[in-house]
This record gives sequence, C-alpha cells and structure tokens, in this order.
Amino acid sequence: MVSIGRTSQGIEKWWAANGGRFQPGTRYFIGAPVTREHCIGVLKNGYQRQRILAAHYLCLLEPGTPLFNTSAPPGGSKRGSRKMA
Repeated sequence: MVSIGRTSQGIEKWWAANGGRFQPGTRYFIGAPVTREHCIGVLKNGYQRQRILAAHYLCLLEPGTPLFNTSAPPGGSKRGSRKMA
C-alpha cells in the first residue's frame, strides 16, 4: 500500500490513480461494494472494528436480521458467520 500522506495533493494523486475503480453512487466498505457476501467475509476475516460495521450493514441490507455478536473472540465469530453463509 502506498502512503499518500495527509495532504490534499496526496489525496488528489491517489484519486487520479485509483478513482476509476469506484462507481459513483455506490457505497464502499473496506474497498468493495456493500453486499451480504462481502459483509459475511468481513465477519469471518476482518478486525473487530470492521466486523462491528459488517454486522450493522447486514442488518441494514436485510431488515429483520438479528445483530451478529461481534464481541465474541474471532474463533466464536467465525463459527457463527458460517451459519449465515
């Protein structure tokens, strides 16, 4: 991963090189569009902060879905996320 610094020039340079990967009007989460499959993958492999957001996105994508318990250690979370796949 290339460090761009926190300057507007660094951000503009990164966007010029990478902006073509993104579609206008599409929400992205950890580099990919927000989908059920992507969120389940993040629940299985992401860091805890990412897993928390993935659990919330799943509830938004599929109303009525129970909020996944992300406070469990990753081993426990992985077992639970396989059931969702």
